[in-house]
Amino acid sequence: MRFAVIENLTDQTLLADIAKNDEVWHVRKAAVEKLTDQTLLSDVAKNGKYDNERKAAVEKLTGSPVLVDIAKNDENSDISEAAVEKLTDPAVLADIAKNDNEGYVRKAAADKH
Repeated sequence: MRFAVIENLTDQTLLADIAKNDEVWHVRKAAVEKLTDQTLLSDVAKNGKYDNERKAAVEKLTGSPVLVDIAKNDENSDISEAAVEKLTDPAVLADIAKNDNEGYVRKAAADKH
């Protein structure tokens, strides 16, 4: 039932709240898929309770400053790596490749650099 409701929602703030907090994974996923507001996607990526939806939000982000912040500072290496995959600035990628604490994230940055 809740999944069907998501299909009809257009309120981006409500979708972001559902993406961050709903207990049912496919409801959260559907909410992230409907999000287009970059500020709200950034909020989900940084503050969501569930890693799968945080990563899905990162994959929809287009703003480099937000992606750089997530790539360098997120505690989950999968989410940091997803952010690195979206980066294009060679200087930022070089910095992450040299300085990140997580080997997978360094490798992802080095491979893109």
